[in-house]
Amino acid sequence: MGQSKLLKNHVNSRKISAPKLKISILSYSLLICLKLGAQYQLPIYTDYLMDNYYLLHPAMAGAHYEGIKLRASHRSQWHSVENAPSLQTLNAHRRVGQKSGVGILFYNDKNGFHKRFAAQATYAHHINLFRDYSEINQVSFGLSVGILNSTHDQTSFDLSLGDPAATGLKIKEAAFYVDAGLSYNRLGFYAHLTAKNLFFKRSTPTNITSLDHPRIFLFNSGYFLEVERGFSIEPSFMLRNIMHNKTTGYDLSIKSHHNFNSFYGWIGVSYRSDINELSKNNARINAYQNLQQLSIMMGMRKEAFTISYAYTYGLEDIQLAGFTGHLFTLGIDIFQDTYRPITIRGIL
Repeated sequence: MGQSKLLKNHVNSRKISAPKLKISILSYSLLICLKLGAQYQLPIYTDYLMDNYYLLHPAMAGAHYEGIKLRASHRSQWHSVENAPSLQTLNAHRRVGQKSGVGILFYNDKNGFHKRFAAQATYAHHINLFRDYSEINQVSFGLSVGILNSTHDQTSFDLSLGDPAATGLKIKEAAFYVDAGLSYNRLGFYAHLTAKNLFFKRSTPTNITSLDHPRIFLFNSGYFLEVERGFSIEPSFMLRNIMHNKTTGYDLSIKSHHNFNSFYGWIGVSYRSDINELSKNNARINAYQNLQQLSIMMGMRKEAFTISYAYTYGLEDIQLAGFTGHLFTLGIDIFQDTYRPITIRGIL
């Protein structure tokens, strides 16, 4: 039975009034969103596909060999909904010598009445296996440490509704986390494996969330297929396992790269699917559906400057105000000829 039919049967059997139905759909839609956002760290969207792999993988700090890569991004969704989720990130990383890389990352994440700000520092070690400077063959290890400040503002909540999780207070927490990762780049092939929240410690635990299993595991890989000079296709995928809410999912992506005389451009599409076992097996949720999203992406680079945009559309039957997401990424490569003017595929 389809998800929309399940919801209709649920409504007809219980004769829910219009206001209650609206609240029910709103709560369910927010639950779908929280599957992505409530990860005790940086939400995982499609921004890593925009020449921004360091956002997710610490081993990519300085993996590009040349100069400093600076990236800033802004993501928003549900523009017609008050307090809709939004995310801003700023990161920079560079090579230090032949075998080391360093990076820093800041992000600000807002989701309804929940806000998070984090700062992260990274060290990466690169083992170069190339035989000469025209060949890319590199194994990288990375370690990130970060601090996270979180605020959950319940001061405007209506306590008369009887929700046991509502306290009417502004709850603040701080956390310390450690991520570790491994990357491999070989000509047109790349692969990244990262364990996020390998170590996670909160200063003031509450009964709102559980940190019994805070780890997030990510693996993604891709390959550049050169069709002709100046034109290549890049298929890629990402697998993820978020342990604390038992979510597993994948991204399937393909990008088309084009080198023109005066600039470089690309277009692409990415499909995302997530399955949340806690929600799927919860008897109180009678209309469960898997997260499904389709993103259309494009970007260009001219000299040291890059700009990218992604539009994400929700494919689920039940949606709040029609799910759409907009992601903008701006970048600049500073001192890009410091080491070698060779681009590592998968990094751009």
